[in-house]
Amino acid sequence: MDTFSLDNLLTFINDPSALLIPQNLIVAIAIVMLAVFGLRLFFGMARFIFLLICLVLVGVISAGVTYLFTEFMNSSGFLLQ
Repeated sequence: MDTFSLDNLLTFINDPSALLIPQNLIVAIAIVMLAVFGLRLFFGMARFIFLLICLVLVGVISAGVTYLFTEFMNSSGFLLQ
């Protein structure tokens, strides 16, 4: 069992792959949210909520597929670091 130490903390901070959420996913969510709130100015609330739900579903599905694909490629040995 891992114990808390300064080395473990520094490894977690310095290694981007150790983060639970990838950085590019955070950037993509931020861009989509800005675009959606921009579209909110042109549409009514009902269309906005429907559009928001659709975009969230598409984002979650695409992130899940990307995660599963990279895990499969890593376990198969195609992506070597």
